[in-house]
Amino acid sequence: KGKKLGIDTFAWLHKAAFTCAYELGMNMKTDKYVTYVMQRIEMMRSHGVEPVMVFDGCAMPAKKGTNDERGRLRKQHHARGMAHAQDGNRTAATDCFQAAIRITPEMTRSLQKKLTLAGVQFIVAPYEADVPLAYLSIRGHVDAVVTEDSDLVVYGAKRIFLKMDKAGAGQLFCQSSLGAVESPNISSFTNAQFTHMCILAGCDMLPSMSGMGIKKAAQLLRDYKSMDRVFAAIRSRTTAFSMPDEYEETFWKCVLTFKHGRAYDPDTQE
Repeated sequence: KGKKLGIDTFAWLHKAAFTCAYELGMNMKTDKYVTYVMQRIEMMRSHGVEPVMVFDGCAMPAKKGTNDERGRLRKQHHARGMAHAQDGNRTAATDCFQAAIRITPEMTRSLQKKLTLAGVQFIVAPYEADVPLAYLSIRGHVDAVVTEDSDLVVYGAKRIFLKMDKAGAGQLFCQSSLGAVESPNISSFTNAQFTHMCILAGCDMLPSMSGMGIKKAAQLLRDYKSMDRVFAAIRSRTTAFSMPDEYEETFWKCVLTFKHGRAYDPDTQE
C-alpha cells in the first residue's frame, strides 16, 4: 500500500490480446484487451498501489534481426488462422491468431485514451519499455517493475515483479539477492561481468554460440575474468566453443545497448 509500480504495458497487452485473439485476427471490433488491462489497474488501486504504465515506442535497431523473424512468423500464423476460419474451425483459427498477436498503434491509442480518463500516468518509451522501466526503478520513481521480461535484470532494475496473476500474486526478484544464487555462482561478479554473462548466454540482439548456456557463460567469465580473454581463448580453440562471423563485434554492440539505453525522465520531462 502506498507504493508505485512501473508496468511493462505491452506485456499486459499481449496477455490481454490472447483473450480476444480471434476477434483481432479477423479484424473485428473489440475492446476486451482494454478491459483486461483496466481490471488489473483497478485491482492494484484497490490495494492502494498506483501503477505507472510504460509503453514501447520505436523498434530497437539492435533487435532488427529478431523482430524481422518474429514478424515473418506472425504473418505465417495469421495466414493459417484465416484459412482455418474460412473452413469454420474457430478453435484452430484462434490458436493461430494467438501466435500471430501484434500490438497495433490502434490498440495502444485505445488503451491510452482509457488511461487518461482514469487518471493513470503513462509514459511512451523512446524505444522499448525496458530502459525507462529500469531507469524509473534505479532513480526511485517506482518501487518495483511489473514485467515478464528478464532483460530488466540486466538493465539494473532493483525489484522486478514477475508472473503476476489477476489477483496480484507473483514472484519478486530483488537485485540485492542476485549474488545468493548458488548455481551459477556469480557472487564475485562485477556489474559488467554479469552483463557479459547474460549476453554470452543469448539475448534478443545476439543468439548464443552453439552449446552456450548461462552456466557455461558464467564458468568462462570465472575462468578468464574478462571478455577480451574469453574471446582470445575461443579464437585459439582453448575452449569447446566457436564464434560465428561478426559475433565479437555484435557482442560489444549489445553491451553498449544495455549500458547506454535512452530513457524518459518524468521530473525533467526530457
